[in-house]
Amino acid sequence: MTYGRHAFRALKFGGWACKMVIVCFVHSICPFWLEDTFSQNVLELADHFRNEGITK
Repeated sequence: MTYGRHAFRALKFGGWACKMVIVCFVHSICPFWLEDTFSQNVLELADHFRNEGITK
C-alpha cells in the first residue's frame, strides 16, 4: 500500500469515526433516534475490511 493510499484511508476512517461520535452523542440525548446506526456502520466497515483482504 502506498503512502498516499494509506493517508487517504486513514483520513476516511477518521471522518467515519467523527461521524460516529455525533451519532452516539445524538443517541445519548434521544435514545429512540439512530438506534441501529452505529451497529450497522461497524458491520459495514468490517465487511469492507474483509473484502479488502485486511482481515480473514
